[in-house]
Amino acid sequence: HTLFPYTTLFRSHAATFWPDAAGVVRLRDLVDECSLEVYGGDGEAVISDMIFPQSSSDELLLDTTGGDAMLASVEVFRVLL
Repeated sequence: HTLFPYTTLFRSHAATFWPDAAGVVRLRDLVDECSLEVYGGDGEAVISDMIFPQSSSDELLLDTTGGDAMLASVEVFRVLL
């Protein structure tokens, strides 16, 4: 499986990792105002980059390539400093 966390007009990032023994692919995305970190599996694949979204942005898009995926669970935590 290849992880494509985001694509912009100027760049895209990809990392390869595999499902666990149960066939489950685990992603952990950490997003703040100007950075994105995506961890695949148990940290076998990591992508980290600066992002500059519009102030009105309030969505995160996940997409698959070469197969189907079922989103089993999502946890969202808001951190206030």
